[in-house]
Amino acid sequence: MNIEVLKYCEIDAQASRSYSAIHNVGIEKNLGDICSVNLDILPVGFTLLTHGSPCTSFSNAGLRLGGDRGSDTPSSLMWNSVEIIRHCKPKFVIWENVSSVLSKKHKHNFDEYIDELREIGYESYYKVMNAKKYGCPQNRDRIFVLSIRKDIDKGFIFPEEVELTKTLKDILEKDVDPKFYLTETQINRIKTTTYMSGRRRIQYKDWCDTVCARDWKDPKCVEDEKGIRKLTPKEYWRIQGFSDEDFEKASKSGQSNSSLYKQAGNSISYNVIK
Repeated sequence: MNIEVLKYCEIDAQASRSYSAIHNVGIEKNLGDICSVNLDILPVGFTLLTHGSPCTSFSNAGLRLGGDRGSDTPSSLMWNSVEIIRHCKPKFVIWENVSSVLSKKHKHNFDEYIDELREIGYESYYKVMNAKKYGCPQNRDRIFVLSIRKDIDKGFIFPEEVELTKTLKDILEKDVDPKFYLTETQINRIKTTTYMSGRRRIQYKDWCDTVCARDWKDPKCVEDEKGIRKLTPKEYWRIQGFSDEDFEKASKSGQSNSSLYKQAGNSISYNVIK
């Protein structure tokens, strides 16, 4: 697909390097902090704007402070995206976030977002989609909202779910550095921890549990013929649907393994958004 990246916003310098390397664009395309974007320099009427305001204030794993306008929570950055949409009037907008944005506690933020875009001039279509039902071996529920400018809107039907043909085992690397293998002490610590998330670190299903940005500390694990080991950063990217080519571009841009894990956990599953 022949696309041109016009601008993007990213405050993490390492994530910015990865993005620029994958899309072959200069770092100067990065506008930085979305709160400081000068709307007057932005193009108008371009094809697609994607945004995924931080999920940390919506997620059940976080403090659940919500995304109310003016609340200064990470998730409230969604309203900065709305102001960019209001100014730029792109043809299409995609917003992705955790499905708990539809929960009773946060649904008012979601409804306000849909109403605001309708007022700006968009019809919105949304669906909770699981990555494992669109070709990624990962159990990852996320809500996707596609908003289409009313002057070109002809309706939208979300794609049908597909059978998972590539399992977690299929995307594992053949030769893995010994440093990824766990000691008996580490394995026993996982199996005896009182934290449910900790006990579930070792993956035995055809798909992986949701990969998260915080996994850089304790990546999810698998068992192979040599023992129990951590999934590698490349496997995390494969779980999200990225090609090895894109992973190598990011990795060679000067990334630590910790950053590569974080970026995979923060990303949108490629297969789903495609």
